[in-house]
Amino acid sequence: MPAAAATTRETTTSRRSTNFLHHNYEAANGALRTTLEDLVSRLAREHAGYVGQGKPGEGGRAINHMVDMGSLPENDGGLLLKGIWKLAHTRGSHPGRSDAEEARFRMVIITAIARFLLDRFPKQL
Repeated sequence: MPAAAATTRETTTSRRSTNFLHHNYEAANGALRTTLEDLVSRLAREHAGYVGQGKPGEGGRAINHMVDMGSLPENDGGLLLKGIWKLAHTRGSHPGRSDAEEARFRMVIITAIARFLLDRFPKQL
């Protein structure tokens, strides 16, 4: 992994935790969404031959590519990931749209789907 990507990932993770701890729930939700997008885009490139632009906003296309190519079948996590992706875009980082419970819920489900994906697509050496 390039050093810049590792630094970006570490910065996003740090922001997510800091924002949550400081009750900045909208920003925490935005950082969670960014973390999920980074993960699914990277996994789609490494395991499903996805060729994207490498820009923010490609998470949905990367997910669809993994499902369409059969790397993540709809009935084996594909629909779950699509649903969580859609949920990650509601409320979100807009002021007054998220509270502690909402941010906690998102942290749990995004952490769970990330764990599922990392187990399903082990790191290639």
